[in-house]
Amino acid sequence: MEVTERIEGFVGEVSGLDLSKTVENNDAAAVRVAWARAPVLIFPDQALEPDSMLSFGSVFGEPQPEPPMNQTYLEEGADAVSYVGNINKDGSPYPFGNMRATAWHSDQSYLEEPVSGGILHALKMPSRGGGTLFCNMYAAYRALDLALRERLDQMIGLHGYNVGRRGETGPPLDEGKHGIWPTVRHPIVRTHPVTGRKALYVNPAHTFGIEGLDDDAALLNELLDHVEDEARFFYYHHWTVGDVVVWDQRCLMHRGAGDAPTDETRFLMRLKIAGDRPV
Repeated sequence: MEVTERIEGFVGEVSGLDLSKTVENNDAAAVRVAWARAPVLIFPDQALEPDSMLSFGSVFGEPQPEPPMNQTYLEEGADAVSYVGNINKDGSPYPFGNMRATAWHSDQSYLEEPVSGGILHALKMPSRGGGTLFCNMYAAYRALDLALRERLDQMIGLHGYNVGRRGETGPPLDEGKHGIWPTVRHPIVRTHPVTGRKALYVNPAHTFGIEGLDDDAALLNELLDHVEDEARFFYYHHWTVGDVVVWDQRCLMHRGAGDAPTDETRFLMRLKIAGDRPV
């Protein structure tokens, strides 16, 4: 196994592993060390089935079942392996097309215990475009001035399903089918449980307010503008069929680029890794 750094402290590439087979304990430990150093890890030239996706996901933790509003995308008989793209698994067009999940977000921040990681595996990709963007929230936090960082360290953000200012690009919520998802409270600055580093933990899909602040919209919009508009925090992954990408949702946002040709297919297998309560 070899790890090559693409972007220091952000993106790494791992070679020498066949993820269709069980990852041995020593390699699994080395992958976790690499993930702590580079929260986006790329594993090229892989060929995963749903079972091997689950097996590889166990390197990072327990699989996170999909919520009710995402269950139409699940692998048959599964509760955690699902698919994303501009088509459904049966080949029919996805209603949102290329615009699915094109708002910056951290998956399921509307849960008391949001997911810790995400895994995507490219199955079919267009001739151009169709990438995924990742935003380094460690770097976004460090780029703020000291006085604002100290202020934010004491603040709590309010999260709900697709109620942020960019919440319209996900599946709509039908309370009759999907239940009621109450507001949850998370620190605006969370401390990573492995690295001990601080990262901003807000996103424009699910974060809608700041607890105890009368004029919370101004500050929240300032933070969201900061992370949405600064290309220095971003990595655009150009997918090749066979790529597996693992990212740390405790210190990153992500989004689909939405730039694939509308008459070409983009289709990926997905798995989320369960997490714990942000602190």
